[in-house]
Amino acid sequence: MSKSAIIFPGQGSQKAGMGKALYDASAECKAIFEKGDEVLGRPISTICFEGPQDELTQTYNAQPGIFLVSIALYTLLKQEGITPSFVAGHSLGEITAYVAAGVIDLETGLKIIDKRGQAMANAHPSEDSAMAAVMGVQEKELRSQMDEFKEEPVVLANLNSPNQIVISGTKNGIAKAIEKLKSNGAKVIPLNVSGAFHSPLMTKASEELAEFIAPITFNNAEVPVILNRTAQPELNA
Repeated sequence: MSKSAIIFPGQGSQKAGMGKALYDASAECKAIFEKGDEVLGRPISTICFEGPQDELTQTYNAQPGIFLVSIALYTLLKQEGITPSFVAGHSLGEITAYVAAGVIDLETGLKIIDKRGQAMANAHPSEDSAMAAVMGVQEKELRSQMDEFKEEPVVLANLNSPNQIVISGTKNGIAKAIEKLKSNGAKVIPLNVSGAFHSPLMTKASEELAEFIAPITFNNAEVPVILNRTAQPELNA
């Protein structure tokens, strides 16, 4: 018997207009976006549907927006009888996976992601932050090359695959790193994000979020969740 997995996206996949077709076509999806507006206390659905893109790209809007679109799509898949064997998510997508797996409910997920987005936006100025995807450089070699910029800092943030690794850090540090990597023949793509995520520049955000989620009750998962930090399936809260 074949098995399937659903992987929820992280920040950077936002696009003005996202979710509008879902909102218009499905009463269940409409209710999800309306719940988002209610819980967040701002018109996140309008920002998703109409933009502008630069406002949607801001961390505190992009994260709940992507979350709502993801949950709306997942709701439609369930209505079609599609039940995954596993769920997972990239960065904020892991929180989406928790909602999909019944670990937390929609409202709790929204509150966590809203706090996460606000904390990350405030941890380090967006105008001094950058990330980039590096292709064709192995982890060991990339770490060695980035040692030159460790004071900036520039760090390996996401090990997406052996051939794609994301670096994160200050805007100046990432610009220098990109120049060096390209001169050595690597393919590098700057990412459409507004922060230096998964880097030491997010330490303050990590501490704030840990305090926020401490009193929250997490249920055991109904579907195994593949965790970012271990790449292993987990059912126990």
